[in-house]
Amino acid sequence: MSLIVLIGVTGSGKTTVGRELSRRHELPLYEVDAAVEERLGAPMRTLVVGRDPRLATTARVEAERLLGLDEGIVTLGAAPNSGSWFYLCRFGPL
Repeated sequence: MSLIVLIGVTGSGKTTVGRELSRRHELPLYEVDAAVEERLGAPMRTLVVGRDPRLATTARVEAERLLGLDEGIVTLGAAPNSGSWFYLCRFGPL
């Protein structure tokens, strides 16, 4: 089983690279931002601009959930509330 984690700022190409890796390796693609949007019922832009108080906790919970999977491609934003810090603290840089 393989879990590939992509971390980067908005617009850095995480989704583009993730889709290609998903296609090439036949692995599912999971995006923390998409999981947060689904759980909170609002686009990420609205959550960030509106400073939604649920955002940081929900991002961390979703990151932990997706990083606990056995296989797939997971994308994490580089912001402190994105779950990337959780990943780096738990697993270290690769």
